[in-house]
Amino acid sequence: MKIIYVYNSFTIACGADRVIIEKANYLAEHGYDITIVTESQQERQPFLHLSPKVKLHDLEIDFEQVYKYNPLIRIFKYFSLMRRHEGILREYLYKERPDIVITTLGRDMLFLTDVKDGSIKIGEPYIAKPYVRNLIILENKGLFNRLIEKVWRHKIIQNCKKLDALVLLTNDEANNWEGEVDTFVIPRNTQRYTKDIVMEEWTNLLDSLYKKKGKKIMYIFSELTIKGGTDKVITYKANYLSTHGYDVTIVTETQMGRPHVFPLSSTVRTFDIGLNFNKQYSQSFFHRAITYLLYMHLYKNRLKKIIKKEKPDIVITTMGRSLDFISRLKDSSIKIGEAHTTKYHLRSLHLMEEKGIIYKWIAKSFRRRQISNARKLSALVLLTPEDANDWKGITNTYVIPNSIQSMPHEASKLNQKRAIMVGRYNEAKGYEYLVEAWDIVYQKHPDWCIDIYGSGELHDDVENWIKEKHLENTIIMHEPTNQIIDKYLESSICIVSSRYEGFSMAIVEAMACGIPCVSFDCPYGPRNIIKDEEDGILVEHLNSKALADNICRLIEDDNLRIKLGTNARVNIQRFSQEKIMNQWTDLFNSLTNR
Repeated sequence: MKIIYVYNSFTIACGADRVIIEKANYLAEHGYDITIVTESQQERQPFLHLSPKVKLHDLEIDFEQVYKYNPLIRIFKYFSLMRRHEGILREYLYKERPDIVITTLGRDMLFLTDVKDGSIKIGEPYIAKPYVRNLIILENKGLFNRLIEKVWRHKIIQNCKKLDALVLLTNDEANNWEGEVDTFVIPRNTQRYTKDIVMEEWTNLLDSLYKKKGKKIMYIFSELTIKGGTDKVITYKANYLSTHGYDVTIVTETQMGRPHVFPLSSTVRTFDIGLNFNKQYSQSFFHRAITYLLYMHLYKNRLKKIIKKEKPDIVITTMGRSLDFISRLKDSSIKIGEAHTTKYHLRSLHLMEEKGIIYKWIAKSFRRRQISNARKLSALVLLTPEDANDWKGITNTYVIPNSIQSMPHEASKLNQKRAIMVGRYNEAKGYEYLVEAWDIVYQKHPDWCIDIYGSGELHDDVENWIKEKHLENTIIMHEPTNQIIDKYLESSICIVSSRYEGFSMAIVEAMACGIPCVSFDCPYGPRNIIKDEEDGILVEHLNSKALADNICRLIEDDNLRIKLGTNARVNIQRFSQEKIMNQWTDLFNSLTNR
């Protein structure tokens, strides 16, 4: 474990110097990698013996020089040195990447908790709260000094609230900080509290905090109310992480008291921002713009408070509204983007571009901001190599596909004259192409039917397309179901007629059930899952006739259907939950240990 102590200098034979050196020596002799960073040691030797295993690094900043100037020049000199102090220490921490940084609440407390180096920050004051930084002395030096004292005290206390832990010497002092930060009482060495007892408490604290490092994860998502792929993936991922040692929180924008659509583990905590962004869509353009800006202001402030209180190690945005500001929040968390659709289709900006020149300009502006904000993320996780290529040069990209939650115990027998399609009724899923294709299939195989499971804004349109073709008895619309695996097992073919996909959980789940899929060869998604003519069939994008012909192939050739279905169930195991989630935990570890 790599630990850095931040202290002013070891030039006085006093209690604090002695305690820090003894502690550093003990930890270094017990396997810890210890460095003490001083502000102004200036090549002077410490009064007390420092173990050769403890590294000493001096920033060479002489704050004492400012006291020889008059007050106005002193202020200018002081702030100039503080800027230098912050810059040098920040650069050093980024270079060394310690696991834990311990501050004695000196000058560095004015900025240390805002340094995003991935380290755990611990405060260890050697003086009572009212006397920190000797600010109490300023109270008796006139109005101007009292004002400085109040500003600095407020700043230090606010930054202390961002610490991961504050170690104090007495219970009374812990009471003074109660409710502001997580406090731990570890006294100094005394006859009652021997060195071994005190250091055992310290090592227990350090080890417990270290084990939690990178383990506190916060997801930001719109709402968990839709029985769709994204909601399912996020829920299952959160459940997995929470049962594998991670502290997981999901923050929704507009859950508004509605139940989570998929079962969420009791170990996953949830917060709801409580803003109904859907309200704006029924308003006039200008009223809508005002509502959106107001809601975004409230959203940012409420989310900022939650992050400040929860202190996550990693914040994951699903590239929604939170991307507009999340990377600019001054907390110590690592920010990761997780896209569930392609770059072009994020936030459905492509639909906005079709609504006229004003909306086209707004969409263009949003896209520019999207790219600008994505650059500030520590990582962007995408579902396919093709989408990663679209983001190339903008930010650090990682390809991690979606997973199967678990393999069904049995496979479909593929002997039912039923096909299945699963997906929301929206423009992405291309239901008009499905209806066109099934009209052709029905002419040849009227004894077959297709069940479609979904909900969404185009429900009535899909229903009308079916009626126009007089296919009500062969294309059967169903509400979404949590027992979708059972429905796959009752089917023999899965059809995907999408214009575009981020990945397609429908294909993954169908293949896990041993069902061959016939899918348009979208630019993204299906081609990364289906191996054409080995475990499924890819057809020319948006070609309804080709889709129908290949559905008929599978209907007419039992052997082909069984061969593809058998291979599908084997090949899809490369997307097992264990394999995919290992990629996620490896990413978390690599980012938190940089």
